[in-house]
Amino acid sequence: MICPNCHRQINEGATFCRYCGAPVNASPVPNPPYGQNGGSAYQQNPPYGNSSSVPQKQVLNPEVKMMLIGMVVMAVALVVGIIFLVRANYIKSLPSSYAGTVSSDTVNESVSDDEEDYSADSAIDESEDQDYETDEANADDNTALLSEFGLSSDTVEDYSANLDPSQYLYYNTGIGEMSFYYPNKFFNDVDVNENEDVTEYGTNLKTISFYGSKGSSLTFSVYQRTDGLSIADETSNINQNEHLLYPNITDILVKSDSEKGRIVLVGQISDSDSNLVYDLLKIDNDNVYRMTSTRLPYESEEDRLEYAYVTENEYRMCGFSGSSNSPRSYEEFLESNP
Repeated sequence: MICPNCHRQINEGATFCRYCGAPVNASPVPNPPYGQNGGSAYQQNPPYGNSSSVPQKQVLNPEVKMMLIGMVVMAVALVVGIIFLVRANYIKSLPSSYAGTVSSDTVNESVSDDEEDYSADSAIDESEDQDYETDEANADDNTALLSEFGLSSDTVEDYSANLDPSQYLYYNTGIGEMSFYYPNKFFNDVDVNENEDVTEYGTNLKTISFYGSKGSSLTFSVYQRTDGLSIADETSNINQNEHLLYPNITDILVKSDSEKGRIVLVGQISDSDSNLVYDLLKIDNDNVYRMTSTRLPYESEEDRLEYAYVTENEYRMCGFSGSSNSPRSYEEFLESNP
């Protein structure tokens, strides 16, 4: 049986053509000219007002339908392929530090970098912990030193609190004549140096420095001689060095014999430093002993007298000063200094 509309072979007795959808018993429906009825080249409904015609349904040819589906699939595959190629080319165009991030090697490198960063952070943390432990240990050491020398970190410099020499504390290093008394109620810090530093006096054996809250200091040192000079020559040499160190000091005592040399100097440290200095040294065949006291300038006559009295006690109660005088009371001192 032939469709009267599309002229294709159809089944006998079919009511509609399975290719074009036209009624078999109806006359072929001619296509209206392009531009009529909305300008479509295909007409599914009869012209407006022609109700006698049976509605027609346009059905695509199965072969055409399969062809269209195949074309859509190919188009999708082509788009996917293009996207994949573009992405691959983009990754290749990236610097190795970026492109490599998609590889397992780079993942391993990234993990390794993270481990290195973690190790670095751990090292920093460990260093900070060590610094903290060091600071803590230093604080413990300082606390122990304060306790050993009978000092308090809360002490404020005050001459009037140190006018009783019987309250001074005694310390003996066990090295030659290196022993002394010191006014513990004047200082709030102390440092002990036993490093064998080489100085202009010789090799340091022990140096003990006391510090006050306002900047005063009192230092006792003993050095092993390495100069090879006679006592007289070394005494003269040290005296010259002291004047270079403290330009404005004045000689009170400079003398020597075959067994010992003694130097005492007092004055202002320099033109730019108005602090007062009292410098005492003893030289023997083996060692150089030194006591240096620096104080703030006195502000009144009473301050001057108290300063002089405390300094006198430090001198008379120093093991290597050579003084034969015992400490006297502050009242006795005032009587001799009207």
